[in-house]
Amino acid sequence: MKNILKVTLFCLLAASGLTGCATTQSLAGTGTTQGPHISFNVFYESLSPYGRWISYPNYGQVWIPNAGRGFQPYSTNGHWVYSDYGWTWVSGYSWGWAPFHYGRWLFDDYYGWIWVPGEEWAPAWVAWRNSSDYYGWAPMGPGVHININIGIPAAHWVFVPRPYFGRSNAYRYYIPRQRNTVIIRNTTIIHNTHVYNNNRYFAGPSRSEVQRSTHRSIRPVKVTSASRVGESRLRGNQLSIYRPQVTRGTAPTRQVQRAAPQNKSEQHNQPARTTRPSTSPANRANDNRPSRQVSPQNHPAANPQPQRTTRPSRSIPKQASPDQKASAPRRSSRPAAAAPARHSQPSRKATTQRATRNSRHTQVQHANRNTRTQAHISRSVNRNTRTQAHTSRSNGNVSHARPHR
Repeated sequence: MKNILKVTLFCLLAASGLTGCATTQSLAGTGTTQGPHISFNVFYESLSPYGRWISYPNYGQVWIPNAGRGFQPYSTNGHWVYSDYGWTWVSGYSWGWAPFHYGRWLFDDYYGWIWVPGEEWAPAWVAWRNSSDYYGWAPMGPGVHININIGIPAAHWVFVPRPYFGRSNAYRYYIPRQRNTVIIRNTTIIHNTHVYNNNRYFAGPSRSEVQRSTHRSIRPVKVTSASRVGESRLRGNQLSIYRPQVTRGTAPTRQVQRAAPQNKSEQHNQPARTTRPSTSPANRANDNRPSRQVSPQNHPAANPQPQRTTRPSRSIPKQASPDQKASAPRRSSRPAAAAPARHSQPSRKATTQRATRNSRHTQVQHANRNTRTQAHISRSVNRNTRTQAHTSRSNGNVSHARPHR
């Protein structure tokens, strides 16, 4: 019986030892040198100084970088290096440790490029293409599976001639995006994948192929985990990147900006927006207005309301006493201000009188014109009459001068 117990105990110890060895080998194979565990709040606190967080439909809280116009992920301010995880993106931004190695990128016509946070780390979340002349890559959007990378817009791809791929100044040789559509037709997808912490990602072209295309030797760099948030540092044959293990925790405590609804149906689903009362002088005056309900404590005699001074033209001046009228000048009762706006238009009586005056003036003008016309006609008739009389006299004289037959 004792021998049976000893054999059983020995078998249990051997089995536990074998299990421990297998676990260590599996962890070592997947590279468990990743940094400490953090929550999503580290993303919010670390990236807030370099952009803004908004609530985006279907994806929740997303981040928009303040990187300026022309920014594109995995294209601006960075380059590729080959590491033991495949082609790794080394960003020149101090916040590049998070958006280029966690989560996915999407493009919005209004906001531009938006980063959707994720939990899995990778050297880069991009898709790859190649041809005999170019290498190309593009950010993988949310929901794009590692085995299906079709549907990426042509403008999101970055192509560079093969001889310049992997250089720190490769951005100088990027092909204009206007040619992407033609290049994509002549390229094929690179299905070279790696696995890290049970997460599959695209590693890009093989090192031997790039060495043949660039005619230079490519030495892999070793990726190490940095101890704090900051820019990725490449020193010699070692690349230091802050890459903690992210756990999705509770939502951040601070308030984030909500994205504008994409259509009218979403506007009805938006919660009511609570606005903070303004502190302008006009609102402060409105806040000090007395209540409309009259009570013995708030009687108008005790708390008189201020008179409205917005329209002083309607205020009726007080009548002066006979003594004051005698001593005051004749025009003292009229205020020196400009005429009220209500006297700018003439009254109905004044309008009628003006119309009558104009009508009379028009009739007089017409009568005078007719009189002048008749006088002119009479003068013309008289002139014609005198002309005829002169003509007749001339004819009579001629007839008397002729001899009578």
